[in-house]
Amino acid sequence: MTMNVGRKIAELKRMTVTQLRQKHIEAFGEPTRSGHKDYLVKRIAWRLQAQEAGDLSQRARRRAEELANDADLRSGPDRLAVLGRAAVPRALCRRDDHGTGGAGGQGPSAHGCASRAAVSAGPFP
Repeated sequence: MTMNVGRKIAELKRMTVTQLRQKHIEAFGEPTRSGHKDYLVKRIAWRLQAQEAGDLSQRARRRAEELANDADLRSGPDRLAVLGRAAVPRALCRRDDHGTGGAGGQGPSAHGCASRAAVSAGPFP
C-alpha cells in the first residue's frame, strides 16, 4: 500500500457517516443503506486498495463465484427434518413431561419438543 492510499484511509477514519456515505457513492457508483461507520471505512478502504493494487484476477473471481454457488448446498439432511418435526428447544418448552420420549429422558419428548442433545448437535448428521 502506498503512502497516498494510507493517507486516504486515515482521512476516511476521521469522516462522519454522512461524508462516508457520499464517498461510497463516489467509490462504487451507488448509495449504501449502511450507517455503520467502521463498515463504511473498511469497504471504501478496500475499494481504494483494489484500485491501487489491481482487483482480483479473472481466475480468482471465477473460483469465488463457484464457492458462492456451492455455499447453499447441504452436506446432509437436517436431523429434525428427518424426524418430521420442527425444533422447539427444550429450554423454551414449558411442559414437564420430558422424560417420556427416549432413553433416560434424552430423546424427543412425547409432545414433540427437541431434546437438548438434538438441538445442541446442530443441523448436520
